[in-house]
Amino acid sequence: MSDELYSILESTRGATDKDIQKSYRKLARKYHPDINKNNPAAERKFKEITAAYNVLSDEKKRKLYDEFGPESLQAGFDAEKARQYRSFGGGMGGSRSTGRTGGPSPFEGGFSFDFGDGGDIFSQIFGAQSTRSRTRGARSARETHAAPAVEQELRVSFRDAVMGGKVDIAVAVDGGSKNLKISIPAGSEDGSKIRLGAAKTGFGIDLILQLKVEPHPLFRRKGDHLLLDLPVRLSELVKGAKVTVPTLDGSVVLQIPAQSKANVTLRLKGRGVPSHTGGTIGDLMVKLILAAPDKIGGELQSLAEQLDQFYTRDPRADIV
Repeated sequence: MSDELYSILESTRGATDKDIQKSYRKLARKYHPDINKNNPAAERKFKEITAAYNVLSDEKKRKLYDEFGPESLQAGFDAEKARQYRSFGGGMGGSRSTGRTGGPSPFEGGFSFDFGDGGDIFSQIFGAQSTRSRTRGARSARETHAAPAVEQELRVSFRDAVMGGKVDIAVAVDGGSKNLKISIPAGSEDGSKIRLGAAKTGFGIDLILQLKVEPHPLFRRKGDHLLLDLPVRLSELVKGAKVTVPTLDGSVVLQIPAQSKANVTLRLKGRGVPSHTGGTIGDLMVKLILAAPDKIGGELQSLAEQLDQFYTRDPRADIV
């Protein structure tokens, strides 16, 4: 039985999953292209160990490899048909066994083994690929699997999540560390994930960053809209006014219509969250909050009592 993939990872057939992962990470750091600039041999070795790990880190693929060897990695491989063939005396898993009658194996003699439908064993198991194309296809399949991945939380500011930006982070894996500059896509939400490929991390593994968006002292988010509570004076509500409103992209002027009521919400179009799919931008929803005066004295008390006559209903009628 072939132990080629175990040898590539400097491991053994009886190794635990943890041991195989440890061996892979050690070798990936040693041969990674970022560490071995302009070294084609190291690059080939890195691809080789990554392909081996992609098989041996997958429980199902590893079981098939242990049973059948490299043949199990080829496109279109059918384990049941391979077992059926083997039961007739064919050698699988890299062995060069003879048939039960003592004759040569079909892999050695070059003739077909008929299952009764006119097709040969290679067509049955591998979809009529030639030996050379099967080997090439197996290598391609091994090398194109996704690299193993680890997850890490990344705290980002509210503004960077909404508007997009670049942040510097330190990545540490198995005692190694590396500083990376990460692009945060505009419109990112709390809990969303960014995946960095192995070439970017430099550790031979993919890194999945789960975003933790920090709260903002002024703004809240609702879908693609931003929410802002804006304190205003009573005179601004009654007479109307132009007021300066902060946004994440600079201040703008908002027109408060005359005879506005407290707690009404006004909309500033296009001042919200950019869509992460590249669509339209959300709006900034500005809620007008009546602010109490800072100086409260006898004169204000008198004026406040005079204002009572302008209430046509109890303002707490809906909640008591």
